[in-house]
Formats: sequence, structure tokens, C-alpha cells
Amino acid sequence: MAHSFLIDECLTPELARLAHWSGHLATSLRDRGWCGLPDREVVRRAVEGNFTLVTNNSVDFRGSNPPAPGGLFALEELHAGLICLNSAMGPMRREVQKAAFAVALDSLPGDLTNRAIEVTAQHSGFVLVEYALPLN
Repeated sequence: MAHSFLIDECLTPELARLAHWSGHLATSLRDRGWCGLPDREVVRRAVEGNFTLVTNNSVDFRGSNPPAPGGLFALEELHAGLICLNSAMGPMRREVQKAAFAVALDSLPGDLTNRAIEVTAQHSGFVLVEYALPLN
């Protein structure tokens, strides 16, 4: 199943190419001229465009303690999914972003509706967690 991704401005737009190479559709906030939009507006555009948002601004979009409720996506009754790329080692370099997104792409469920996937880069590799958002 092909997914449509919206890459947040905090990540490299090169992630869109990775998605395309994996058979998915993708665009970025930068490509659309949407840089600087408030997070609520990013969520609105992702929901209206049926995009799965890919971000490393995890706290604002999924809440502070996954899978506890919170964050802007928890307020949405229906959305096409959220992918959070995190780092336990400080800021994510471009190479780490691409590797983390590749892990997410390799682990995608058929349907991301109201689902969140978190990929966290650690010194020993990547940890992937999937959960419902909002919690049912």
C-alpha cells in the first residue's frame, strides 16, 4: 500500500526522495512553501491533504510521553498517521534522519489511520514503537 507523506520543515526534504524510491508519495513543507506555519496549521493541512506527517517535533504533535494522550494529533478524530523520528543522542544529523526514516518505511503497516510510529536513534541502533493516536 502506498502512503502519502508530508515531511516537516525540521527534517531534510531528502526524506521525500526516500519515500518515492520506496513506492510512496511525498512532499515537504519546504517544497510547498509552507515553512513557518504554526503547528496547528501543519496538522490541518496534513489532515485535509490525507498526508502522514513525518517530524522530529514529536512532543508538539504526539504529546510529551507516548503513548500517553496529548499533542495536536490526539485532538484529531481521523488522520492519516504520524511518524516521529527521534534521537537519544542529541540533534539528528541528516544521515541519521534518513536512516531512521528508512527503518519506519521498512516497518509500515498497511494502514496508518490514527496510528503513530516512533523511530528513536540510540547508540546501539534504532527502536521502533507503534501505537494508536488518539488512544481508543
